[in-house]
Amino acid sequence: MKFPYWEHEEPVALDVKGSYADPTAEVKTEKEYSWNHGLGEVVTALAQAGLQIEFLHEWPFVEWEVPFLEKRDGRWWMPGELDGTMPLMYSLKATKPA
Repeated sequence: MKFPYWEHEEPVALDVKGSYADPTAEVKTEKEYSWNHGLGEVVTALAQAGLQIEFLHEWPFVEWEVPFLEKRDGRWWMPGELDGTMPLMYSLKATKPA
């Protein structure tokens, strides 16, 4: 909710503390820059590359810690009334046709 969903020209700049793999790790940078890729952008790129989309599943949780989410059952979910209102993660299987 804090960052734009749609494709955007300027990167999202985040302060860095550790890494996604180890929050206690010392890192040499203070900022991380990223660009969001909407679901339509990802699926279209795979289809245009000639891959066959076998499935796309959306999930109301993520498997990694996000500070503004609530931890339940080893996963992180939207808090309170926002729980279940939007997908937070997806899984997609695409294969190259034989």
